[in-house]
Amino acid sequence: MSNSIGNVLYLGQNLPLAEAFFNSFAADKKTDNYQVFHLVSGEKLFLTLSENSVSHLISEIPINLEIKDKIKADFPLLKTTYLNPDDQPKETGLSVDLENIFTDEVQVVLESLSIPIYFKNKQAQYLACNRHFSELLGLTPNQVIGKKLADLLDSPLTDAIGKIDQKMFIEHQVCLHEYTWTNPVGEQCDLLFHKECAASSDIQSGLVFDITELNKSQSLLEKERVMLRTTADTSRDIIFFRDLEGLLLSCNKQYEKFTGGLEKDLVGKTVFAFLPLDEAILAAQRDKYIIKNNKPYTWKGFFTAHNNECYFFEIKKSPIQDKDGNVQGVATVGRNLTEQLRMQKRLQITDVVFEHSREALIVTDGDGHIISANDHACFLFGYSKDQLLAEEINLLASDNYNDEYYKNIEQILETESFWQGDITYRTKNGSVYYAWLEVYAVEHVEENSVDRVYSYTDLTHFQVTDKKISFLSKQDPLTGLRNRISLFSRLEDIITCANYLHSAVAVMLIDIDDFKAINDNYGHNAGDKVLKEVAERLTSCVSGKDTLGRYGNDQFIIIIDELVNEFDAAMVANKIAEQFSRAFLIENSYTNLSASIGISLSPDDGMEASTLFLNAEDAMQRGKSDRSAAFNFYTASLTVGLNKEFALEQELQQALLSEQFVMYYQPQYDFNNRQIVALEGLLHWHHPKRGILTLERFLSVAEGSHLLVPIGWEIIHKAALQAVIWEKSEIKFGRIAVNLFTIQLSQISFIAELQTILKETGCSTGQLEFLVDKTVLQHASTDILSNLDNLNKMGITLTITNLGIDANVIDLIHRLGVQNLKISDSQINSGSGILASELQLQCFKFFARSLSLNVVSDGLDNAEQASFVQEKVMSTPEATFYLRCNKRK
Repeated sequence: MSNSIGNVLYLGQNLPLAEAFFNSFAADKKTDNYQVFHLVSGEKLFLTLSENSVSHLISEIPINLEIKDKIKADFPLLKTTYLNPDDQPKETGLSVDLENIFTDEVQVVLESLSIPIYFKNKQAQYLACNRHFSELLGLTPNQVIGKKLADLLDSPLTDAIGKIDQKMFIEHQVCLHEYTWTNPVGEQCDLLFHKECAASSDIQSGLVFDITELNKSQSLLEKERVMLRTTADTSRDIIFFRDLEGLLLSCNKQYEKFTGGLEKDLVGKTVFAFLPLDEAILAAQRDKYIIKNNKPYTWKGFFTAHNNECYFFEIKKSPIQDKDGNVQGVATVGRNLTEQLRMQKRLQITDVVFEHSREALIVTDGDGHIISANDHACFLFGYSKDQLLAEEINLLASDNYNDEYYKNIEQILETESFWQGDITYRTKNGSVYYAWLEVYAVEHVEENSVDRVYSYTDLTHFQVTDKKISFLSKQDPLTGLRNRISLFSRLEDIITCANYLHSAVAVMLIDIDDFKAINDNYGHNAGDKVLKEVAERLTSCVSGKDTLGRYGNDQFIIIIDELVNEFDAAMVANKIAEQFSRAFLIENSYTNLSASIGISLSPDDGMEASTLFLNAEDAMQRGKSDRSAAFNFYTASLTVGLNKEFALEQELQQALLSEQFVMYYQPQYDFNNRQIVALEGLLHWHHPKRGILTLERFLSVAEGSHLLVPIGWEIIHKAALQAVIWEKSEIKFGRIAVNLFTIQLSQISFIAELQTILKETGCSTGQLEFLVDKTVLQHASTDILSNLDNLNKMGITLTITNLGIDANVIDLIHRLGVQNLKISDSQINSGSGILASELQLQCFKFFARSLSLNVVSDGLDNAEQASFVQEKVMSTPEATFYLRCNKRK
C-alpha cells in the first residue's frame, strides 16, 4: 500500500468531493504538495496522463475494458480507482465489485477524514464509509458495508431518508437535510447530511456534519435577541440603530410612539423623514461625527414628535463596531427629560416665590427643626437665617396659650394635615404680635417622612386679605361653620326669596343639654373637641342647600330652604336625634349627650329672622321641660301630629318584618257570562293596637318614609303566592289584579325584581293583572314606559284606572297592549236618573268598543245600579264589575 500521493487525475463531475478526500489525506500524512487534474470526459485522458506525472487516477465515468488494459500497459505504476464500471457482471450481492471500485488508497483517504462520510448505490446499500460514520450507528465499517440503513437502524428516519435518496438518483441534485439523531449511548444530536449524486453516476456520496452545538448556539443567540428586544421595547427611552448611510435598521416601541409609525414602515428611512429639517440636519451631523471619530457623543436638546409636540431629550449616540473595531453604524438612546425640565422650572419659580413672598414662610422637618426660612420670616421675627435654621418652631410660640392649645393644633395636623387660625407669635426681642397662621403637612411617602410649612400673615403690620377677613367675620373659627352674624344675614336672604317664590322655610335650633358640665369636668379643650364633633354630625344630617351654623356657645342653627311640608323638617330633626343617640368619646371615655330641638316655620310662625329665631328658641325651651318628644314645633299641634306620624313610620317598618299585612280580594263579575273572571287584591294592615287599616290610612307615611316600594313588592308577592295556592286547589279565579305605584314603576330593577318573585312563587304571568292610574301615563318617564313595555311583552294584563279622554294616554293604550279600562265608582253611584252619568257611560261604551277594550267598574251595590250599567255598557266586548264582598283570601 502506497502512503505517498503525487498528482491526481479525476475523471468525473464531483471534483469538490475528490479534492476534499485528497486534501484531508495529504494533511494527515504530511505528503508533498500535489495537483489535481480534472476531466469531465475521456477524450484527453491519455494526453493528460502523458504530459503530467500522475500517480493516481480516479474515474466516476464508465471506462470499457480495452481502455483499462491500455492504461495498465502504458502506465504500469499508475494507481487506478474506477467508481462506476459498466462492464462488470451483475451478482445477487452488491451491484459492483467493492475491491475494484474502492482501492486501499481510497479507504485510507476515507479513514483520514475527520467527518463521517459514506457511499451507497441505488439499492440503498452502503458501498464504503469511514469509522466516523459507522460509529453513528454503533458499528464498524465492515458491519455497515453491504447493508441498508433499514437493516442497521430501527427508526422512522429510515423511510424519510430512503425517499430522499431515491429522488436524488432521479434529479441528480445536491441535497442538504437535517435530522435529529439518537446515538448509540442514547444521546440526541442534530446531524446535517450533505448528499450528492453525479448526473451519470449510480453512486451517492454523503457527508455528515454534527450541528448540535451550532443549533444550541443559534437558540441561545435567539433567546438573547428576544431578551434584548424585550428590554428595549419595555424601556422608557427611545432606542434606534442606523447604518453608515443613515438608514434606520431597527427601533423600539418608544421610538415608534415618538415618530407615529411602525418599525416595519420606518426601517430604511433617514432621519429627514421624521424630524423638521433643522433638527434632522443636526442629528445627521452628529452621526457623521461619531462614524468618523469612532467614539460616543452625548448632548441635550429639543426634538419635535409626529404630533408637533416638542420634547426635551438627553441623547447618547455610540458607534456600532464589528469584531475588528470598525464602525458599522450608530446606536442612539434618547431619554425624555421634559417632565424633569418642567419640574426644574417649577422648582425655580417656587424658590423665587418662597424667597420673595410677603408672607413669613418657615419649613420644618417632622421633629420641628427649622430647615428653611424666607427673607420675610427673618424680617418679621428678627432673627438671621442662620439663627432660625439652628432652632425649632417652638422658638416663635408665645405664652398667651397653654400647652393644651398647641397639642390640639398638633392633633389636627396629624389627622387632617392642615390647620389655620389666628395666633400670637413672639419675636427675638420678646414682643408679642397677632398673626394669621396656616400650617400644611407635606408627606414624603418614599422617604416615610413629613415636613411642615408655616405661613404667617402679620395682622399687626399688614392688611389681611379680603378672603381671610371674610372668613373671620362670617365663620366660627372653632367649627368652621357660619357664625351668628352670618346666620342672621343668610336667613334674611332666604326669607326674601321664599316670599317671592311662595315657599316655606324652617329654622331649627339645637341646644346641647348640660354642656357646661363637659367644660367643668373635662376642660375647655375637651369641650371644643365635642363641639367640633357635633358640627360634623349635624353636617351629615342636612343637604347641600341647607344652612348650618353655630348660634352660640353650645347652640347650633339649621335653616331649611324651599321646605315642601312640615314632615321634611321633622325628618331632619329625627336624624339629629339619632346622631345624639350615639355616645361621644371624651378623654378616652364614652359619654352620652342629649339635645333639645326647637323648630319654627315661615310664614306661619313669623316673617322676620329675629322672630323665627326667638320662636325656635321658645319651642326648644318647651322641649327641655317636656321630654316626651324628640323635637318641638313652635305650633304645639304640629309637634303632636308629626310625632304620631314618626311613631306610625316605625310601626310600619315593624309591620313589614312581622307579617302584619294581609291581602283582601274583591271579585270581578262578568255580566255576559254570569261568572267571576278576576279578583282585585287590596292590602290591609292588621295593626296590633289600631285594628284593621286600609292602604289609604298609611299611604302618605309610607311615601314619606320610602317604604312604598317594599310595600308594593309585598302586595305582588302575596298575590302571586295566593294565585299559585288557588291554582293547585283547582279554584277558578281568572287573574289577581293589584295596583302599581308610580315610584315602584320608576325603579330600573322593576322587571328583575318581578321575575324573581315569579320564579320564587311559581306564579305565571297570565295569573296577574296590574292596575295603572291614568296620571302615571300622563307624566310617564322613560323608565316607567320601558317597564310597562316589558310587562306587555311578558303577557301580563294591564288596566288603566280613572281614565279620561287624553290623546297621550290613548296612544300609550295601543302601544302597551292595554286590555281593560276601569271606571270609577262615582260614575256608577251617581245613579241612572242623572243625564250626565248616562252620557258619560255611553262615551266609555263607544270609546271601549272602538279600541276593542273591556270595561271594568269599581263596584255595584244594588240591583238598580246593575240594571243601569247592564243597559248602558253591556254591548262592549266584555263588561265586568267588582262585587262588594271584601272577603279575606
